[in-house]
Amino acid sequence: MGLHPQASAEPRVSDWIYAVILGVIEGLTEFLPVSSTGMLLLTKQALGLPNGFWDTFSVLIQLGAILAVVVLYFSKLWSAVVRLPSDPQARRFALSVIIAFLPSAIVG
Repeated sequence: MGLHPQASAEPRVSDWIYAVILGVIEGLTEFLPVSSTGMLLLTKQALGLPNGFWDTFSVLIQLGAILAVVVLYFSKLWSAVVRLPSDPQARRFALSVIIAFLPSAIVG
């Protein structure tokens, strides 16, 4: 089974280029205040990439980006959690995160 219905099992050079483009878009937009998912969808559409494989590819590179953010900030977040009982700044941070999350929780 290939990447495209009419493709062979071997990925084409263009598939590698598309993968790099989507990866760069994901990497650039992950830390910006824009939707990296939306940017991937727009890029996929602009490149004329078919659904199926490229949807799965987009999900997987987003998973990788999310895991990278978790690894990057884990020690800072864990430190704040441990300090919650004794540090007013840690409690203020936790309250800010909860307040920022509320609109998504209500809408979702």
